[in-house]
Amino acid sequence: MPALGVPAVCLGFLGLALVLFGSAGNDDSHITYWSAYTLATKGQILSYNGVPLEQSSSLTLVLVLGLLYALTGIPLPTLGWAVSVGAGLAVVALLARRRPVAGLLAACSLPFLYWSTSGMEASLTALLLLVVAGLGERFLDAPSLRSRILVALALAGAAASRPEMPLLLVGATGALAVVELVSRSPRRRVALELVGLALGVAVLLVLIRLAFFGVPAPNPALMKSGGFEVAGGMRYLLASAKQLGWLMPAAALVGIGLLAVEIVRRRPLAGSAILAGAAGAAGIGFCLVSGGD
Repeated sequence: MPALGVPAVCLGFLGLALVLFGSAGNDDSHITYWSAYTLATKGQILSYNGVPLEQSSSLTLVLVLGLLYALTGIPLPTLGWAVSVGAGLAVVALLARRRPVAGLLAACSLPFLYWSTSGMEASLTALLLLVVAGLGERFLDAPSLRSRILVALALAGAAASRPEMPLLLVGATGALAVVELVSRSPRRRVALELVGLALGVAVLLVLIRLAFFGVPAPNPALMKSGGFEVAGGMRYLLASAKQLGWLMPAAALVGIGLLAVEIVRRRPLAGSAILAGAAGAAGIGFCLVSGGD
């Protein structure tokens, strides 16, 4: 994309986000704000009743907002909105630099615009996934202690950003390892190490939650979990696509399909492409089998 193209796409994203939504999703966001407030002021994550309880669906966002509030004292609703918009802007900028069409799609996606102004974790999770894909590719191509530490930190941030993310990251890195093993790539050992890092982060996150809260997952995930519900997940996906338009679901499915074709043909692919595609497929699959929201 030309030098002026990336700023133009970013300005377009900001303009659409502010004009169409401004500030959205202000109900659940305050659950996260309270957790961040107690972390900053009391040194631990507490419920409204003062009980150690992970009520927010994003531990990463709680940690980020708690730190920012402790350092600046800026009201948490303002910080939350700024972080979600800033993360959305970073996603658009990163995509526009490497894949202009993807950047344009993200900048014009109504769901992404909506959640980027919500003060919640959707755009931050998307940003962390991109960071994992980029650092994962760098680790595959040039493994070193520094790249190993960086990708481990990125995996940790992404895993804690949403309740389902540890599973998705293990699935995405596992898919990458399978591709590398089947193709007998010289990167296959490093790919297996990446799976090990994702598994290690997932286990560590469970242990931390057990130690601090006595449960292995955030409270919202435990309250909503109901086993496999493929029919409900299908209805949820179809209703969402019908309500929000078919462009983004179609683009995601086409992208995943094209990636699968390239893998079957055993053509050399960037590690970031496989990780991003596998994470997207895993996200759709998780939504399908879990019954939706």
